[in-house]
Amino acid sequence: MKQPFDMLTGMSWIVRIAVVALLFVPEIALAQARTKRQTSTPRQAATPPAPAARPAPTASAYVLKMRAGIVQAMAGNHEAAVTTLREAVQIEPSSPDAYYYMGEAQRIQGDMAAALQSFQTSLRMATGDDGMRARAMHGIASTLERIDGRSAEARTAWASLSTFADAHRDIANPEIPRARVESLDRITTLAEQYVQVRERIAARERENAARPAAGTAPSTPR
Repeated sequence: MKQPFDMLTGMSWIVRIAVVALLFVPEIALAQARTKRQTSTPRQAATPPAPAARPAPTASAYVLKMRAGIVQAMAGNHEAAVTTLREAVQIEPSSPDAYYYMGEAQRIQGDMAAALQSFQTSLRMATGDDGMRARAMHGIASTLERIDGRSAEARTAWASLSTFADAHRDIANPEIPRARVESLDRITTLAEQYVQVRERIAARERENAARPAAGTAPSTPR
């Protein structure tokens, strides 16, 4: 019985292999594609959106008052600045900053006694704040120097600031207070010399007054 035609029967073995390969190429390609999809790196999950930025904290009432007072002082409204800075002090009575700026405004106004008190309070409140301590000490020394009869206290204050600045050169310059000490010393020396000269002049005038006038004969007793 005649066998049904097999298209592979009459082909050479090389041709058979080629035909079989061609028949299975689509299946192999599909298998490779499935394998590639299965072994490929999974897609990364979408990055979640960044959280919305938090709003900046609102400045405190104390800071707002102090800023307003500084602006008023810079504009030349020193009386208003003192009032505003005093309100800041009432809000934060233990903070040194408002006391210091109030002292500056009071000194510009010419109220040296009030300015000195404000600077001294600022210095007491500036525990742990070396920068503010240096500024308050400068305010004290410069205010004392402007008050009649307190130059000796001013010299002591400048000398204290010079010593402090020597130990804190990153925030203060010791040359400035040192120069003020030297200047006050020169002024004191000149003042002492002036007093001595005046005393010598006064003594000479007394001697001249005690001498008889030239050409006047001394009186003889009868």
